[in-house]
Amino acid sequence: MGKTGALPKSQKLRLIENDNKDRKTLPVPKPNAPKRPLCPRWLDSEGQKEWRRVAPELYRMGLLTELDVNALANYCRTTTLYKQTQLFLQENGLVDDKGTKRPEVGVGQEAAKESRQWGKLFGLSPACRMRLEMPEPNTDEVSEFEALLDE
Repeated sequence: MGKTGALPKSQKLRLIENDNKDRKTLPVPKPNAPKRPLCPRWLDSEGQKEWRRVAPELYRMGLLTELDVNALANYCRTTTLYKQTQLFLQENGLVDDKGTKRPEVGVGQEAAKESRQWGKLFGLSPACRMRLEMPEPNTDEVSEFEALLDE
């Protein structure tokens, strides 16, 4: 049969709660931080620029891992498509010579919608960041609190 009673507390929790009476203090193991994912080669140059703009900060905040590469790449792709359609429409206008709306208007609107949806996953707007449960940031620096715990 299994053990009964309360589950044992982790070393970190005991340190936080100052519950280390008569116990040898063991160092708290730190998990290995995942490596920052590389930009996919299939993104065009503008998409790669967007990746380089947002990926370092998302990684630092703990929101980017290898599992998130395709989601972030799709954000970068749709953002680039939106920018390209807006530049085209600025040069050529919203309507063609016949007075009908250009198809690029719809493409741009759809790209903006998709970009917003992908961006929500990473908290790329202030409202979305408020709703996200942020993991611990990936940083090699030791905070003051961690330094106290390590003593």
